[in-house]
Amino acid sequence: MRPAAASFTAMASTITLYVPRRAPPAGAVEAVRDIFALVEGVATRFRPDSPLMELNRRLGRWVAVPPLLAEMLRLAEQCRHASGGLFDPRVLPALARAGYPGAVADLPLPGGPPPDPWIEHAPGAGPDTTLVRLRWPADLGGIGKGFACDLAAERLRLELPAFLLDAGGDMRLMGDGDAGDGGWTVGIEDPRRPATAFAAFRVHTPCAVATSSPARHHWRGPDGPAHHLIDPRTLRPAATGVGAVTVAAATAVAAEVLAKELFIAGPAALASTEGWPGAVWWVDDAGGLRGNLRAREAVASAGGGRGASCPTAAVDGARRPVAGLAAELSAGTAAALGGRPAPGAGAETWRRKAGWRWTP
Repeated sequence: MRPAAASFTAMASTITLYVPRRAPPAGAVEAVRDIFALVEGVATRFRPDSPLMELNRRLGRWVAVPPLLAEMLRLAEQCRHASGGLFDPRVLPALARAGYPGAVADLPLPGGPPPDPWIEHAPGAGPDTTLVRLRWPADLGGIGKGFACDLAAERLRLELPAFLLDAGGDMRLMGDGDAGDGGWTVGIEDPRRPATAFAAFRVHTPCAVATSSPARHHWRGPDGPAHHLIDPRTLRPAATGVGAVTVAAATAVAAEVLAKELFIAGPAALASTEGWPGAVWWVDDAGGLRGNLRAREAVASAGGGRGASCPTAAVDGARRPVAGLAAELSAGTAAALGGRPAPGAGAETWRRKAGWRWTP
């Protein structure tokens, strides 16, 4: 039986909440919608009046920002270091130079390589603000949907034993979705034919899945074909011969960061994931679907598999703690919101917990 669904649009994506065996409760859908609107309003680069863009316009000066934005900036910087710089929130000028439509909303952009360190934090004058000083513009598009997905999943867990929240391909999954085995079936999109599935796999929950691919965000730039996945090493759209990377991890932010890192790192790095405890799938330069051991076990298109589990430990403890770092996001975001509102809490409760009075 196909799960019931409710959808809305946010962050230039369709956000869909699937709930098995019942219609998604109206209060849960409202809460998810409000959380996405809150994160988008704080951190979008497409609105010149957003707190992020105000911060980007005032480089070198201390600026009072909502605590939720400060938390996202801290997390993005942690992920930059944990990924060895392959995930980088400082690529906004490079994205603009590549010709991304509406990338900077008339923001003056510096040239040259970004400085390091480039961001500082300090306590604000009251509980509703935090002071941040940037030396380089920030772009939070790389973790924005994942961050909102993780926040919304924390809210949904208070009310629903099972759900799949899909934010344009970034997913959080909980409970028993359809087959009675404590998991969900998820499709892997063919990047050459968006909305067409290559294969399907089983995911044991709780879990998150994210995909990095230029299939839906590409254009013709000043130097030819371009896309939004910037390689921080070259400051140009990544050209590694990889069509897409899908990762199963503990949180949506972890999955987003790992998928982006592996897409940019390329085939050798993807091949090195064979022994990882988390599943990784990728589309190679010939258009074929490949995966590490856990991914191959999980593919269900030919009659089922063991299913992908989502470890909370680091995917490669000897190299870096990316997944372990992001696996703590559930507790971290709940703390950033000042505690968990009760089930059915309305939009204003979440805005108040987030420490910001913005109204969408």
